Amino acid sequence: MKRHKWSWIASLVCSTKVISYLALITSLSFFPLCQTGISSPSIQAGDRDLSSYEKFGPLIVPVGTNPSSVMSNIRGFVWEHWEQHRLGHLVFTLHTKEGEPITSYVLIEPDEGGLWHLSVRIQRKLIDRRGWTDPKYKGRTFRQTHTYKAYAIERVMSVSDSYRLRLKDKNGKAITEW
Repeated sequence: MKRHKWSWIASLVCSTKVISYLALITSLSFFPLCQTGISSPSIQAGDRDLSSYEKFGPLIVPVGTNPSSVMSNIRGFVWEHWEQHRLGHLVFTLHTKEGEPITSYVLIEPDEGGLWHLSVRIQRKLIDRRGWTDPKYKGRTFRQTHTYKAYAIERVMSVSDSYRLRLKDKNGKAITEW
């Protein structure tokens, strides 16, 4: 398997315990830190051969760990592949403060018409919070999946001399920022 040149940072950050990152989870769908054995199914069904895609991950962010120290590497991977029109495949898992996993699968590739885009699938396993007060729901979980495609990416400078990536749909409407 092809390893990304930034994968060393994941092991470095994994050994560090930092503050909670719940606020970041709501603004970004994924933050990787530690390597896991998560399999990476295709974002959409089809006969896509991922062997020619440069891979980043699969990675996981432990509960209570601040992923901001590797965010620049994630954005760097996406931006580099986007600008150079290079195939890329990212898989990241993070956890809410309640321990619910959120796994994101990202492909950087051309679509059927040759337009480069990011294809993103986010899978969440959520706890039925009614179980906190009603015993009949205790231990119940449900899955939630969200997908989107971004056809434009802008680098937006932030206050701290770093940047965020603004993802836009085919019509130029902002979808999200990482």
